[in-house]
Amino acid sequence: FRSTLPSLLNLHGMDILPLTISVGDYIVTKDLCVERKSLSDLWQSFLSGRLFQQATNMLKYYKTAALLIQFEEKQPFLLAQRHEYKKEVDFGLMSSK
Repeated sequence: FRSTLPSLLNLHGMDILPLTISVGDYIVTKDLCVERKSLSDLWQSFLSGRLFQQATNMLKYYKTAALLIQFEEKQPFLLAQRHEYKKEVDFGLMSSK
């Protein structure tokens, strides 16, 4: 509830129940779970493998797992410049063939 998302959803008529859940950040329906990440947390989650583990756990319990990326509205969406990527990132996965 530190995010503005619950308030926005409530303003649009959705009932929000503040609960601690063990998988994901939001349960939207019995089939849909959402993990919310800030850009900095997303980047760290990629590098550590935590995002893969979180997605795997969400798919154990929910038919659909979604990733909600939080970014600043007035700033361009950019994870990082290519030269800022660390050696752990495999650019072969990102190249189009």
